[in-house]
Amino acid sequence: MIEKLAHNHEYVFEILYHFNCGNEKCGKWWSYAKTPDNKEELHKQKVEAMYCPHCGIKGHLKIKDKFFKNI
Repeated sequence: MIEKLAHNHEYVFEILYHFNCGNEKCGKWWSYAKTPDNKEELHKQKVEAMYCPHCGIKGHLKIKDKFFKNI
């Protein structure tokens, strides 16, 4: 049974990415939040490379090896 309530709370969601720099001399981490533009974007990785905001090195993006085992 659904409870009748007087108010609705609205929300949106964003995807929060966590990155680790691949440069051994840096190795720092950062985050990037993105609100999807469309439904397809939820399932596709469009960006292939990114600059580390700490050291400035550009690197290819790769999902961590054991990420999918944890979800």
